[in-house]
Amino acid sequence: MKLFYIVIIFLVTGCVSVHENQSKSLDNQVKSVELKEVIDNQDIYHNKNVIVHGYISYGFENCTIMPNDIEHSTKEDYQNYTIWYWNEDCMTQTKDFNYGFALLYGTYDKNNKGHLFAYNSSFIINKIVWL
Repeated sequence: MKLFYIVIIFLVTGCVSVHENQSKSLDNQVKSVELKEVIDNQDIYHNKNVIVHGYISYGFENCTIMPNDIEHSTKEDYQNYTIWYWNEDCMTQTKDFNYGFALLYGTYDKNNKGHLFAYNSSFIINKIVWL
């Protein structure tokens, strides 16, 4: 009977260890979140990989994402929730401007204020998927 309890304790402790390791690895995985959620909780998402949906403006020195297109954005949305994103072409993009809804996959940085420090934070992007 003593052996039975030892085996049970071993199994339960092993399961707890596996669960803790899985939980830690989930923290490093990509999370799909609302853009406003990221901005409203900057400390939670800082240096985390996220996927956000929003209206993207992609042109020369204008690489931004906001929750809605300009026509449907409130003044508050435009002022508080427009975020800069960095990619290799933003500062040299002079043609092939693109505007529209997309999914942006990247790392959120609450300390990086974007081009000319004009934004409240930014993304370092890995990929944009246009919708």
